[in-house]
Amino acid sequence: SDPLVKPEEMVNYELGFGYSTNLLKTNLNFYWMNFTNEIVNNGQLDNVGQPINGNAGKSVHRGIEFEFEYDLLAQIYSGIKYKNPILTLNGNLSLSDNYFKEYKEINGVDSLGNIIYGNDYSENKIILNPQIIGNLSLNFNSDFGIGAYITMQYIGKQYLDNSENE
Repeated sequence: SDPLVKPEEMVNYELGFGYSTNLLKTNLNFYWMNFTNEIVNNGQLDNVGQPINGNAGKSVHRGIEFEFEYDLLAQIYSGIKYKNPILTLNGNLSLSDNYFKEYKEINGVDSLGNIIYGNDYSENKIILNPQIIGNLSLNFNSDFGIGAYITMQYIGKQYLDNSENE
């Protein structure tokens, strides 16, 4: 009747744009999510090694996402029918800001039923949420079912606990 973790609530605002031709497909998306009671990992483990989750008072996730696909050979092979683009360059980039607006760690309840608070992580970054994620891929596909790709990925700095301790 009194769960340790409450349901989270979110208000999400998003605005996106797309552009598409035979050569290029792109999408751009802006988002802003306001959470109340977001269920987050507190960076600690319980007595059997499982991550401990709890509620953060208020938190924000906002950012910009961009993705594209460019057909590198479309102009050379114009007029020739093929099912799949033969050689494409794909990529995406996510720039985000994920932080706690209000988050006081709850360590438990005393014998009178009063909440015992721990550290105050308000304005800190949310763990395991990097500010930058980028991917780039060169893809080869044939109409015979043969394909290959080379890919690179960049993931920005992220924290393993809510203290932002280096």
